[in-house]
Amino acid sequence: MKKIINILSFILHPIFLPLYGFITIVLTSQAQDYLSELLTISICCIILPIFIILIGKIKKTIDTISLQSRKERKLGILILIFFTAIALYKIKNTQINNLYFFLLSIQITLVLLLIINIINKVSIHAAGWSGIVTFLFYVNLCNNNIILYVAIILCGLVCSSRLYLKSHTQIQVYLGCLVGMVANKIANLILY
Repeated sequence: MKKIINILSFILHPIFLPLYGFITIVLTSQAQDYLSELLTISICCIILPIFIILIGKIKKTIDTISLQSRKERKLGILILIFFTAIALYKIKNTQINNLYFFLLSIQITLVLLLIINIINKVSIHAAGWSGIVTFLFYVNLCNNNIILYVAIILCGLVCSSRLYLKSHTQIQVYLGCLVGMVANKIANLILY
C-alpha cells in the first residue's frame, strides 16, 4: 500500500500542477495555438526548478529532493517563485482564457507558503491540489462537472496520502488546503 501511495504522491506532485492545470485549461477552451505557452510553463515551472534542485542535491546544498526541512522548502519555494514570475511575464498577453489567472494563483500560493514556512511546515501538496479545485470553481471550467469531481477526488487522495505517509500533521494539511483556496481568492480579487 505504501508503495502505491508513494507513486501517487510522485505523479500528483505539486511541481507538475502547472502542467496539469494548463492541460485542463486548453482542453476546456477553444485555444488553437498554445505551443509557446506550453513550452513556457514546462520550462519555467517544471524543468528548470527540477534541474536546479537536482544540482542542489548533487552539490550537497540540500539533503533530499523532497525538501523535508523548512530551510530546504524555503529554497525550493524561492526557486519556484522566481521561475513562475518569469512564466507570468512571458504569458501576460496570452489569448488562452484563464491561464494568467491560473499562474497568478500559483504565484500567490508560493508567496503565502514561503511566509507560512517561516513559522510552520505546511503541505505544499495540499496547497497545490486545493488550489486546483478552487481555481476550477472560480473559472467555471466544469460545465459537465467531471473535471471538478476528478480534481476533488485527487485532492482528497493527495491529502490522505500525506497523512498516511506521516509527511504532515492534519494541521499542516488543512493549512495547505486553506492556502490554496485563499491564494485563488486573492488572484480573483486582483484580476476581477
